[in-house]
Amino acid sequence: MLFRKIDKNLKTKIDALGRWYYYMDFDGIKVRRDLRRDGAGGYNNWNNFLKFCFPDVKEKRILDVGCNAGIYDLEMAKMGASEVIGIDRDIRHALFAKDFFSRKLEKNFENVKFIKKNAREGLGDLGKFDFACLFCVIYHFEERIDFVMEELSKMTDTVVMQGNLIRLASPKYKNRIETKYAGTEGIKELLQRHGFKKIQIFDFGKYPKPVVIGER
Repeated sequence: MLFRKIDKNLKTKIDALGRWYYYMDFDGIKVRRDLRRDGAGGYNNWNNFLKFCFPDVKEKRILDVGCNAGIYDLEMAKMGASEVIGIDRDIRHALFAKDFFSRKLEKNFENVKFIKKNAREGLGDLGKFDFACLFCVIYHFEERIDFVMEELSKMTDTVVMQGNLIRLASPKYKNRIETKYAGTEGIKELLQRHGFKKIQIFDFGKYPKPVVIGER
């Protein structure tokens, strides 16, 4: 059996970033191996479901709230977005992934920017966007959910949200008020409450991470 030689310096840098949220393969250095077979996480989520639910991204300016490792932002850029801004409390993983894939793909992702920002404290003066994305994240804002949504309502006329039915059904979260926003009905109600009246729902049967799009 042949073993692939890995770059030890690269592995040291990856390990120094701590726990990753998705399964990813950096030239044989695999993070979150426990999620490798997750059909609704990371690149599997994007390639098998998420990209088919999107509004047209070509020449669009897009905001990703809670971008994590930023892999969806890179994909939107590859699909022709004019600018993608990802925000998160910790953008180290995103900056690393952007640098790695820029070199690997020989592609300049200069139109993808990552900004360290806690949305619970405000989104700041980022300007207007063609649409904003929140992938499996809105319920994490807990008592600040409506504050974040009010901020977004001033920045865009379209919001793309992905829910998480696994969380919705989890006994661990059942008594938390914000858990309802992990499901389509909760997301729909939230969007409509903030003026996004036109609703599209993509659930593809039993797919655990449905997408709800709200437009004015």
